[in-house]
Order: sequence, then C-alpha cells, then structure tokens
Amino acid sequence: MFKNNALKFKSIKFQAFLYVISNTFSSALPILLLPFLSNRLNIEDYAVITNFSLIVMLLNFYMAFQGNTLLNREFFLVEKKTYSVYIYNVFVLTVVSLLILIGFDLIFGSFLVSVLGGHNLFPQIIAVGLCVFVTNQLALQKQMEKKPAFVLSLRFLQLCLEVGFTVLLVKKSPDALFQRVNAMVISSAVLGIFSLLYFYKNYIARIAIDKVFIKDALAFGIPIFFNNLFGWVMTSSSRLFLSKISNLKEVGQYSFSFQLALAISLIGNSINQAWMPWLFGKLAINDEASVKSIRKGIISCYLLISALVVFLILIVPLISPYMFNSKYKINLPVYLFICSAFASNAFYRILINFLFFHKKTKIISSITFICAFANIGLNMLLIPVWSSFGAAVATFASFFLGLLLVIIYVIKEDYLRVGFGNKSFSFQK
Repeated sequence: MFKNNALKFKSIKFQAFLYVISNTFSSALPILLLPFLSNRLNIEDYAVITNFSLIVMLLNFYMAFQGNTLLNREFFLVEKKTYSVYIYNVFVLTVVSLLILIGFDLIFGSFLVSVLGGHNLFPQIIAVGLCVFVTNQLALQKQMEKKPAFVLSLRFLQLCLEVGFTVLLVKKSPDALFQRVNAMVISSAVLGIFSLLYFYKNYIARIAIDKVFIKDALAFGIPIFFNNLFGWVMTSSSRLFLSKISNLKEVGQYSFSFQLALAISLIGNSINQAWMPWLFGKLAINDEASVKSIRKGIISCYLLISALVVFLILIVPLISPYMFNSKYKINLPVYLFICSAFASNAFYRILINFLFFHKKTKIISSITFICAFANIGLNMLLIPVWSSFGAAVATFASFFLGLLLVIIYVIKEDYLRVGFGNKSFSFQK
C-alpha cells in the first residue's frame, strides 16, 4: 500500500515550496510576531520567551526518542494494519516518557527557573511540549503520505490560533510575558487535542503492544534522542551560555539576529521534508533509474538551497530596519555566521537521510555528539572574549564540522559516490 504511494512524487521543488509556506506558519512564527511583541516586551522578557521555546524544543526531542524516523522508514515497507499498530506503540512510548518527566522538575527545576528570569513555567512547558509533539506527529504522518496541503492547513491553523490568542491576550494585559506564554499553551492545546482525535479515528485500527517494534524503536530511537539532544545543544547552548556569562539584554539582541537567520533553517527543513520521503521511496527500489533520479535530486536540492541562502543573506539586513522596533537591531557579523551555520546544516540534512534509511542512528548520534562537544568548548572559549559574536562563530564551526563528518562517512561507506571520470554513482556495497 505504502510502497507505491512513495513513487508518485512528481515535483520535489513544488512540495518544498508548499513546505516553505507551511514552515513559515510554524517555525517562522516568532519572526512574524516580532513586530507586535517588540513593542510590548522589553528585551529581557523577549529573552525569557526565547528560552521557554528552547526548553519546549528540548522536551519534544525527549518525547520523540521512540523513533519517528523509524515510523517514516516503515511507512514504505509494511502493510497498513501493521503500521497502525506501530503508531499505537509510539504513543504508548510517549506516555511512558512523559511519566518519567515527573522527576525532571525536581532535578533541573532551579536551572529552568534561572534561565527563565526567575519564573517557574515548568507546567506550561510540559503542556505545550506534549501538545506540540502530537501535532508534529500528525504533520509527519501526512508528510509521508505526500499530502503537503494537509500539513499546510495544519500549520496555517496553528498560525491563526497562536497569533490570534497572542494579540488578544497580550494587547489587553500589562503582563505581556505571561500572556504570551498563555497564548502558546491555549493554541497548542487546541491543535494537540485535534491531532490526537484525528489519529484515533483514522490510524489506530488495532490496539496492541508489539514488543518487537518497541525493541526496534528503542534501539533505533534512543540514539536519535541523544542526536536530537546534541543538536539542541548546538543551536541553543550559545544563548544559555550568554544568559550566564553576559546578560539577558545581550541574549535578546543575539536571539533577534538568530531568529532572522532561522529563515535559512526553515528553507533547509522544508526542502528536506519533500526530499526525505521521496528519497526513502527510491532507496526502497534501488534500481538504476532510481539512482539516476537521486543523483539529479541531490544536485537540484543543493543548488536551490544555495540560491535561496544567498538571497536571504543579501535582502534581510536591508529590510529589517523597516519591519521592527528601533531597539531591535540586527548584528550583521552574528547574522552572517548564523546564516552560514544553517546553510551547512541544510546541506547536512540532504545527506544524513542515507544514514537514517540504513539505520545508522548510532553513527548519526556520534557525529552530533562530536559537534556538540566542540560547540560547548568553543562557546566557553569565545563568548567571554567576543560575547555574541563568539557564540555565532561557535555555532557555525560546529555545524560545518557536522557537514564535513557526514560527507566523510557517506563516502567511506559508499552510500554516495560520484566518479569524476566515468560518472559512476552508487549507494551501497
């Protein structure tokens, strides 16, 4: 059932375009709200909101350890009834992981309070994190079914709810910080409940525990949790270090430039969302025609990413003064290095899918660990000297290192080899 569906992708570029719009409604939401929030939040409160979102992201990585990418892979390899059991087991693992979080606040509560400006927002973090996870799981499911229009509608609804509740609550309250958090809780809860009901009605046909799948999911997913954790460190530790070494104002200014550069991450993620299911479907067949299609696809993705990155690097600094409050100023050196970091990560994502398909999650986690370790060391060395610029340099260096390591491994394992003389191309030994 699923195998044939994967091979009907006709235009990666068109689907990537739809995912760019979709991700603009979700990943770029902080950018879209900046003009409104910059007039109601001081720079310190904006830093608290940024750190709140970072912790929610980390929570999602934790709950997703059961192997969402494994589900994506199995989508092309198993029958519908078996797949529905797999989905149910993923939710079982999610509930178990959520119960483990009971002790999370006892262990890390003081640290969370310190990076959130002295506010205890742990209950809100749990609520938003859980609801966002369920919603993202539905979006991933529809991504694999080649239904970007559904994902686009889901993200548009998310945009409308969060922007609507944010404007409604923040505009009428003197406490803009807490009302922004409340808007995130309410909007994510609405989507989370909808997504859970949709899953129950359309996918969970059989309620059964599959011990083999759970074992496979844990073996596949636990390294992915650490991979996601280390990836979170690479994108977030710089702001946490700045919070401790510098001050919240510095974090806010750095976060502003970082958020603008996130447009490149959004583009890379969007292209990868269209690329990954198409690639998995081709690799499941792995004939000569599929190999040629993959080769052309890689070149097209890299050229598209490069063109869009250059465009954004040139245009964003020119238009930002006209879009945001004057107290929010782009730090151009920081912006350029963060853009370069996200461009490196976009190239990395195109190749790392070969490792996901071949279940090399331990290798993926090891690569990310090396990069995260380098990121922490560079942050400790550079932030005390160069402040936010040092954080940007550390972020770029760690992402570029990840790109180099995955290129080396893919070439070593012969997953991707291009011969210069005879134009030979192969993936597997």
